[in-house]
Amino acid sequence: MDKKRLEYFVTLAQMLHFGAAAEKLSIAQSALSRQMQILEGELECQLFDRSNRWNVSLTSAGKIFLAEAERLLNQMAGAKKLTAAVARGEAGKLFIELVPAAVNVASFLATLRQLQNHYEGLHLSIGTSISTVIYEKVRNKEADLGIVRMAPLSTEELQMDMLANDRLVAAIPEKHPLAAKKLLYLSDLHNARFILQSSHDATPLRSMLDVICRNAGFEPKTVMEIENLTTLLALLPVFNAVTILPESFTGYNTSLCYRHLEDCGERLPLSVVYRKDNPSPIPRKFLKSLAGKVSGLKE
Repeated sequence: MDKKRLEYFVTLAQMLHFGAAAEKLSIAQSALSRQMQILEGELECQLFDRSNRWNVSLTSAGKIFLAEAERLLNQMAGAKKLTAAVARGEAGKLFIELVPAAVNVASFLATLRQLQNHYEGLHLSIGTSISTVIYEKVRNKEADLGIVRMAPLSTEELQMDMLANDRLVAAIPEKHPLAAKKLLYLSDLHNARFILQSSHDATPLRSMLDVICRNAGFEPKTVMEIENLTTLLALLPVFNAVTILPESFTGYNTSLCYRHLEDCGERLPLSVVYRKDNPSPIPRKFLKSLAGKVSGLKE
């Protein structure tokens, strides 16, 4: 059914005068009459009562069709608007898979807020996992973007850009003896009780901690291993234990003291990874917004 013909019908049905409707539509009255005859032929019913040569009225069928025609035109307009928004990257779906630390990165959170505030048609889906799983999900097109604990290492398929480069800090309960030290060194942790991230997950953090403690001449006295770092932080005061983790986690538990390790220069990178051949404009919109908030991040 022709869209223009529907628009002609709605205008005439609202004005109920061929001459006035034709003038408003900027077409000849005879052309309008002809279009209505074609429409009535398509529908196989009479839409207008033309017994009055100057004014017309809608038949019962015409009244029903007016509501349907208006609904169809609104749907067409909505579909056109949505399609254009999707093409501009302002509507549609964006699936981001990330490591939990990403939710503490100010530039990432600001980008989420900006897109949600400006583009109501954009639906965000966010999942969490470990870096190796996230990397594979992006590579296999199961996620549009990933935020991983890996240094930038672009391949033929994937682009990786640095989002943050966290220093390591010691998280210590407020009543722990080490909390009073203004300067903290790895050797100070030699006799401390540790709660660490589970070793079976083989995360970049746990792998790094094993190395730096060994290089400092001790093995952590581990009283517990926990997979989730936020849960780990909550349990530190319970066991009066310490841990070492990325600086981005320092906002999770305010009952803890966080100290930089003076003799530890290692950092844990946080990178955004995405496919170079992703045809959707939505990830590019996200990356462009993020690039404005992160120095050195590519658009």
